[in-house]
Amino acid sequence: MKFNEYLVENNIMFLENFGTFNISSIRAGGYAKRIVFPKSIDELILIIKLCLDRSEKFKVIGGCTNTFFADSGYSGTLISTSKMAKVSVENNNVFAESGATLSKILNSAKQCGIELASSLFGIPGTLGGAVRNNAGAFGSEISDIFKVGYFFSLDSLDVLKIENTDMNFAYRHSRLQDEKLILLSGMLRGTKSNRDCIDEKMQAITKKRRAAHPNEPSLGSFFKHSDGIYPARLIDEVGLKGQMCGNAMISNMHA
Repeated sequence: MKFNEYLVENNIMFLENFGTFNISSIRAGGYAKRIVFPKSIDELILIIKLCLDRSEKFKVIGGCTNTFFADSGYSGTLISTSKMAKVSVENNNVFAESGATLSKILNSAKQCGIELASSLFGIPGTLGGAVRNNAGAFGSEISDIFKVGYFFSLDSLDVLKIENTDMNFAYRHSRLQDEKLILLSGMLRGTKSNRDCIDEKMQAITKKRRAAHPNEPSLGSFFKHSDGIYPARLIDEVGLKGQMCGNAMISNMHA
């Protein structure tokens, strides 16, 4: 059975010849052979195994807020977790699928009076991307609240349960960058708090972001600092703000 026929038979949504500029936050990129949208963890694993069985080139993607696609396109299958966005709350624990956005997760926690890490509010992208890169802002990182996750191993083809202490979290780094692991779902742990207080913190963070970050399509702040050296400050000091290369530009607002 052909790849597409298998997807149709199993009622899995997909699109062929898909323009990656539609999903990348910088709104650039060529066409992918196909993009598939699993609706559940089981479907995601099924599609990955299908790709492996057929020797089909593939990549699992999330919100694509830090993903730059080549103009030449992608010759394989993109597997988007965007339909895998379930979030539930129990006591001080928040359970979320990998495709849930951080904003949705933090808002769900807020509605139940749970403070996760308000300073992370407004970081674009999904839980999967946040965990892989240990996303952070204003002094907090996802590793501060991530307790345990379920991962699919491309090596063993097993689902692994991995605790925070075994994630090798570091500045913008996690175990996922060193091993062939894909986050399926995770549990975040917060603390009880007043919902209005949480909301005030989120609004303050939103105001701070809007004042400092550009509204134009971009890949966000993706430079990493090292030993107290901050690339944005250096770029600013040497006068590179506003510099263009083709139709790409370093932001005048945030280097």
